[in-house]
Amino acid sequence: PNAPIVTAAKNLFIDSGCHGCHEVSGYRDLDKVGPNLNRIAFKTTPSFIYSWIKDPSAYNPRTRMPNSLLPDDDARAVAAYLVSLAADEDYSPDSDGMRRGDAARGKKVADEVGCQGCHTIGGEDRTASPGGPAHISPADTMLSEQWRRRQHQDFGPALATVGSKVRPKWLYDWLRNPRHYW
Repeated sequence: PNAPIVTAAKNLFIDSGCHGCHEVSGYRDLDKVGPNLNRIAFKTTPSFIYSWIKDPSAYNPRTRMPNSLLPDDDARAVAAYLVSLAADEDYSPDSDGMRRGDAARGKKVADEVGCQGCHTIGGEDRTASPGGPAHISPADTMLSEQWRRRQHQDFGPALATVGSKVRPKWLYDWLRNPRHYW
């Protein structure tokens, strides 16, 4: 009789990424929700890492990462530890040919490539887009669940504030070859 409740709870456990932080039998081999942090110092600054640790939702209200509630000194220590991990990494952003960009051309390229398929750009609101909840049959629970998740989490990060997070050389390298970082 409780099977639907247990199944829903199991799916919520997996979808929320609880296994990423909590070791539970039967879930050790599932993918982790959060990114590998070994190279985070190449991507962003120590001050951003500290701010993210202190309150991830201040930068990304839709993040799955909970607020750690760490005291300032502990958050600084964790940030310093994460930055130190880069010392053992064999990675350097490839910024050969990097020069000042043209924002209008960048917008045109982003529109043509379809960046908005995964990312929000500027102040756009995905939840109000055509095909939203009003257009999904309540009987189609799979689509309804996918829509619910999409409202609360984007496939890729919002790009409006990416300049306050990532280093310019890292972004240039990422745009040219995303697999280089991973």
